[in-house]
Amino acid sequence: IATTAVTIHTPAISANGTVTIGASADGYDVTFYGAAAGALMQWDESADSLLVRGATADAAGSSGTLVLQTAQVSVEDGDILGRIDFNAPLETQGSDAILAGAAIWAEADATFTASVNNTELVFATATTTVAAEKMRLDSGGQLGINTATPASLLDVRGTVQVGVDGTGHDVKFFGDTASRYMLWDQDQDAL
Repeated sequence: IATTAVTIHTPAISANGTVTIGASADGYDVTFYGAAAGALMQWDESADSLLVRGATADAAGSSGTLVLQTAQVSVEDGDILGRIDFNAPLETQGSDAILAGAAIWAEADATFTASVNNTELVFATATTTVAAEKMRLDSGGQLGINTATPASLLDVRGTVQVGVDGTGHDVKFFGDTASRYMLWDQDQDAL
């Protein structure tokens, strides 16, 4: 079957049904151009990847942008604004193997209003189950590891390790007074 390029110069294309371009293991590049020069979204069949490119103009907003958004008209605390799941749905072992192994999502941290859009970024990973939250960056810039409610800029709930056995690092904690600190000196193996 011969194929030909199709060029359509009307303002819109409408399809009421499934649209397929190419076949399994026989794909094609598909490009959607933006209004600004250089801006495009392209499925690159040779790289098996999706490219989102911004405009060629050297200005703010010229980077490629992927937008994940909700269509909710009333966003409340806990609502998900956008989410990325990582999984292997064709894994032949089934069960846990086909669940999302990791996820990242933006979660509303308050009911949105004309002056409120507090949002947190959540990172989830899986261990023989669906991906669950392990780390959260809250709307105030506080990072919580193993806690959904960080109480400081870095809030780690669990054991923290610096270096590995036999290869240490200096660790310094500063006090409120100038030149006052506590130091673990790895060369001296002493506090």
